[in-house]
Amino acid sequence: MNFSKYFSIAIVFTTCFLVHENAHATLIKLTDLTPHYSAKIPACVGVDGKDYKKCTSTAYLHTTNSLAGNDPDFKKSFDAWNTSNAATDKWTLANGGNLPGGQFEVSIFDALAFNNVGGLEINIDWTYNGTDKDDFQWAQGLLDNYLINPIKIVDPFYEMDVNAAEVNKPPLYPFQYADRSFYDKPLGPWPNSSFDARAFLSKANFTARTLTIYEGVNYGFILSVPEPSTLLLFILGVTGLVMSRRNNSKVQLADLVKQVFNKPVDRKV
Repeated sequence: MNFSKYFSIAIVFTTCFLVHENAHATLIKLTDLTPHYSAKIPACVGVDGKDYKKCTSTAYLHTTNSLAGNDPDFKKSFDAWNTSNAATDKWTLANGGNLPGGQFEVSIFDALAFNNVGGLEINIDWTYNGTDKDDFQWAQGLLDNYLINPIKIVDPFYEMDVNAAEVNKPPLYPFQYADRSFYDKPLGPWPNSSFDARAFLSKANFTARTLTIYEGVNYGFILSVPEPSTLLLFILGVTGLVMSRRNNSKVQLADLVKQVFNKPVDRKV
């Protein structure tokens, strides 16, 4: 038996199958005529109470392909949420495959930067007009690194974007609209909040407690402030060391700088 022949046929068949599946992925189209992927302000206040300069919010939107129902990161968010449920309140996650039609049109996409927080604003319209459109609802999985109450920055963790005050509710996004559009305006504290979202159109079976996800959109933001330069940190450190010694402090500072940079320093004040 010519195994190489059959192995080659299998590869061709698998490749054609994957291309065929991808060809039906829902198109993501940016229709916002003036999107903003970055927002900067000259100064901001961090959650740590410190003042920062040149604060930047960088937003991203992946438009190459819609997310598929087997997305591993959404599953991590779902599992993290489901783990906290009682045994009788567990849900099951299912892959629904492709959506029945339409495309995702991102009509608002703007990075945002304010004095205490930064983030982004996004609106997604689903152009499908089938009679079963009302059967779909949005579900959103997150990987972020900040808490709202109390507000603080923590290690990145997976979670579902749900109303935490509601008990025994399905893992659906808290805000659903009649036209099945999606809107969010997440904001996080300075200096280094991050937010990665995976928003899926889905169907929730309340009787079977099953969430079936179809296709979705990946977007998010990262907040940042410039790191202090090495030279600045060195000078600040040396200054603190020298000022702690009262005797001939200016001469000691000059000597230390000369040793590090191997350059003469004017001792005059």
